Amino acid sequence: MNDFASYIGWLGVTIALGAIAWMAFRDRTVSRWIGVVCLVPVLAVTAFAAATGLPGFPGVVSPPFMAIAFAGLAFGKSTITR
Repeated sequence: MNDFASYIGWLGVTIALGAIAWMAFRDRTVSRWIGVVCLVPVLAVTAFAAATGLPGFPGVVSPPFMAIAFAGLAFGKSTITR
């Protein structure tokens, strides 16, 4: 637990990125490019966890995608930010 405790908290961010991807493709309230960016870490974490069972992988993958997605939400032209 000492090795991955600081990375396990990033799973919530990965789930939030999945929710933003849902909003992009299903609800269409967010730009689709943001949805694609958000879907990459969700699929990577799911595949890597299924293949290896490593619990700390969201902490490695999610932070840069979170920054890109949130910058896109802040400065983009999504319908949710109007």
